Order: sequence, then structure tokens, then C-alpha cells
Amino acid sequence: MTKNIKTLLLSSVVLCGACSSIWANSIASKMTDNILAMDSMEGELVQKKVLVDYPNVDVVQKVIYQKPWKLRTEILAPASIKGSLFLYDGKQNILWWPNELFGIRAINITSPERDEVYKHLTHESEVALRDYAFSLSKTEKIAGVETNLWKILPMVDDDYHHYHEMWMVEKYSTPLKVEILDKDKKLWYGMEYKKVSFNKPLPDNAFAFEFPTNAMVIDWDYADTGISLEEAKKTMNFSVMQPSKLPAGLKVEKIIRAKGTIPMLAMVMDHGGTRVSLFQSHAFGPSPLMKYGKEVKIANTKGYLSFTGPFSSIVWIKDKTQFTLIGNLSYPQLLALASSVQ
Repeated sequence: MTKNIKTLLLSSVVLCGACSSIWANSIASKMTDNILAMDSMEGELVQKKVLVDYPNVDVVQKVIYQKPWKLRTEILAPASIKGSLFLYDGKQNILWWPNELFGIRAINITSPERDEVYKHLTHESEVALRDYAFSLSKTEKIAGVETNLWKILPMVDDDYHHYHEMWMVEKYSTPLKVEILDKDKKLWYGMEYKKVSFNKPLPDNAFAFEFPTNAMVIDWDYADTGISLEEAKKTMNFSVMQPSKLPAGLKVEKIIRAKGTIPMLAMVMDHGGTRVSLFQSHAFGPSPLMKYGKEVKIANTKGYLSFTGPFSSIVWIKDKTQFTLIGNLSYPQLLALASSVQ
């Protein structure tokens, strides 16, 4: 398909509401097949504008992916957050902050099936085609790999639907570079792979990790039956809240209490390939302990938005409760969800 035809087709979708569902299904099916065609990826990624106190300092990460859905991202620089880790090995999800000797481990997180991923991407495509207009600009090599440059224009006028430029490896539906601009056309967020390789064998221990013996680790089991909202409110030492506005098809499936004696809970909203969890705990100060990511507004308070592969996370505090929202929805959807928590 030529550049002009691709641009015309995707632009026309925005003008044809009745067609958008058909196109979303077609795009999602192709993206699902493309992603599953990638056996592995390994690279070095640079993120820009994600350190609140040092906005001009880049964050360098090592990224490893293995089919299906295993992902490991580890910060290499700067030294102040070196070793910070996000890991999903097919069974468990681990987050680790070595400077704080603090970690989170969630077990029994199942991988989505192909059809579940397709349905999730259909939803995301419908939202994207509703909220943005797309045009294909040119081809360009990023980290030595041929990509297509897509220019993405927001059709929604708010603080978090931004103009994007995205350099995409089309055969894997994987971006190697993204630049998001604010309303003044200045860089709001950027990411770019400086090194990348596809489909090369990974070492057997690529996704191995053990917490140090002196680490404080919060454990969760997603196979737990869960507790009621009433029990959560009685047993937690903070104000338990819930979202009042969720994307279509999502609901709070269950509430899980963390293992051990520390009162913490997770509201799990997973539905097929859509993965969303809202963690809650007592806040020990006016702002989150770890300020990492883009500073954003959540209702009348500040929050911090960060990106890890297909997932975004938002951390904020409201009425002495600290919230961490993690999900694979687009970040404007997550921001809207976070703002509805009450």
C-alpha cells in the first residue's frame, strides 16, 4: 500500500464515523498479527522530559522483550535512579526501586490470548481514530532500522491530547521514536531507541530477578478471591476511593489486599487484553515519595505520569491516600480515569 493511499484511508476514517468501527477492527487485527510476528527485541532507549527536578537530564533504559508479552526495562542512567526495574516474566510483575530498597511483586498475572489482545487493540484504535487525525509523512531510519514517520494531530482540545510524531516499524507495529509536543510546540515528552535488534536469541536469564534480602517488598496475588468494598473501608488506614468514570467495558472486577501487615489494596479492572489496576495506600506526606515522570494535573492535585512500553502509570495523592494507576490504555484515558477517583 502506497504512502498516499495509506494517508488518504486513515484520514478518511476520521471523517466517517460509521466507518471507524470497521477500520478499527482492521487496524487492530493487523497490529495484533504484527506484534505476534516479533519473537524478541532488545535495545537501549532514551526518554526525555521525565525527571521533574531535572527536566533536561535524559533517562537511559535497557529494554528486552520476548514473545509472548515478556518485558523487562531497567534504568541505566542517571545514577540517582540506576537499576530501577519494570519486569513481567509471563507469570509475575515486579517493580523495583533500588535506592529506596523498595519493591512490588504481583503473582498469578496471566498473559492475554490473541483474541483478547485483538479486542483491546480494537478499543484503542477506535479511541485513537475518534480523537486524532493521522498522516504518513516519510520513511526514515532510527537506530539503523527503516521506520515510517506518522504525524498525529489531536482532534480534542484539552491539556493532554497532544500533537505526536511517531516513527513506527510497521511490520512489528512498534515505535522506535516518539516526540510529543505541547501547545507551544515544545517537546513535552520524547523517547528514542539508540540501539535495537529484533529476533535474536536472548539469554536464559534475561527475565530473572531476585530482590535483595534487605529489601522491603509488597506482595500481591491476583488469584486471590478479593474483599468487598465495605471490608476494604473497614480494614484500611486510609480513605478508600474508587473511579466514578471508566472506559466502556471496564469495571472493578475485584479488590485485593496486599500480603503482610501493611494496609494496601488494589482495585483490579482487567478485562481480557485490557489491563488496569488502581493501587491505594496511606500517604506519608503531601507528595509521592518517588517523583518520576511527567507532572500532570489530577483533578485539583499534582500527579506524575510515566511510560513503560505499552503501559503507563500515574501516581498522585488525595486526602492522605496515595494512588498508583497502571494500565495499557492510552494516557488521556488513564488521566480521565484518575481524575474520576473519589
